[in-house]
Parts: sequence; C-alpha cells; structure tokens
Amino acid sequence: MKKLSRPILTIIALCAVFFAAQAFAQNYPLTGTTSLSPGQTVIPGLVPPGSPLGTAVPPTTIASPPGVSFRTGMVRQASGTLDFYFQLTNNLSAGSVFTRLSTGAAFAPYATSVGFLLNGSSVPFVALPFLDGTAPPVTADRDVSGSIIGFNFGPGILSGTSSRVFVISTNATTFTGSAFTLEGRSGTSTILFPNLPSLAPSGPAVPVATVPEQGGSVLLLTLGVAGLWVTRRIAAPPALRQLT
Repeated sequence: MKKLSRPILTIIALCAVFFAAQAFAQNYPLTGTTSLSPGQTVIPGLVPPGSPLGTAVPPTTIASPPGVSFRTGMVRQASGTLDFYFQLTNNLSAGSVFTRLSTGAAFAPYATSVGFLLNGSSVPFVALPFLDGTAPPVTADRDVSGSIIGFNFGPGILSGTSSRVFVISTNATTFTGSAFTLEGRSGTSTILFPNLPSLAPSGPAVPVATVPEQGGSVLLLTLGVAGLWVTRRIAAPPALRQLT
C-alpha cells in the first residue's frame, strides 16, 4: 500500500481540526440564535427546523398561577453546555395580554445567545411536551450587569394563545431554581406575576471556543493553496520534484 505524502497528511490534519472546531461551535451557541451581551438589545434568532437540539435534562417544570401556564425545560449539548427553553400560555380572560418575561438574576457569569422555534413541539421534552405556539419574542435584552435577560412580545401573547418556544443558549453546565417575572396588561390595568418558578444556569461555565468569522475562510484558503501545491508537484517531472 502506497504511503500518503507529508503534504497530503498535513491537509488531512488541517481538515480534521477545522471540522472539529465547527462541530464544537454547533454546541454553543445553539444554531440560529443571536448572541446577547450585557447591555444589549437584540432580535432573537430563528432556530431552523431540524437543528440538532441535544438531550433533554430533567426536570421540566410548569408554573400555573391562575391564568398562566409557564413551561421551562433544559437541553444538554454534546459539549456539556445547557440551553434553557421557555413557553408562556395566556389563560386569562379576553382582553388580557402578556408583553414581557424577565429572568431571575442568574446569568451574569455566562455567555448567552437567544432565539425561538417555529416547531416548539419538536423539543424533546417527553414528560411535559411544549406547543408550537404563535407569538414569537420580538426583542430580547440583557441588563448592564448581565444578570437579567428579558423577552418582549410584540403585540403580546393574547388570551387563549401561547408564545413560540423561546430559548437562552448558555455555556453553563449546571442549573438551579429561579424566579421569573411576567408582565402584561388587561385593559388599563397592569398584570404582574413576580415569582414564576423556573430554572436558570449555575456553577462553572465551559470556555467558549470560538472560531473567528474569517477563520474558516483563512483555513480553507490555506487548504486550497496546499492542494494546488500538491497537484503541481505531482504533475511536475521527477527531476523538478526533487527541487520542491
């Protein structure tokens, strides 16, 4: 069996490094989500249908004060990081609307990225299935300390409807209980649920191994140049090969 030349082995090694880095990048952040840093307001990204979401982690919780259904679930990625999924259902009387959900003060040490799903029922929470829903978050914000993340719902989550499933992708590895705050209105009155039980990140964070945006292009260019060099060397007469 003919041995592979050193240049070809080098190209194979570079390809392995590149695709390994790309595979890790798929774990954090979740595909389609939008990075959210302290002090920012962003538009949550759309998680494409069929994206690998990871493995569901118990517990899945539901808070049900009068008129509200609030689901929380977690998914662990292959890298060990956790993504937190949420969904709100408005069971109040006609004319009521939910407009904002704020997390507890738990996110400061972590990298976060936010998004929503059109096919929320596909999230792998068997014990407490989520719904597809209809109302997506239109913006998400994070306070300057990085601790609290808020989701804002455009015209709002109307009576008898559910939000789209929305997600905070993190580099956290463990979780703890937390209390979220739901805001809304009914006519001219304010709706406030200040202590909705939920889950939030805790413990150590996985270092975020990022591939610079231009990194993939640079590596591919390097591979292309190396491939061209190998092709020219193979095509060259034997006498010239000894000089390269």
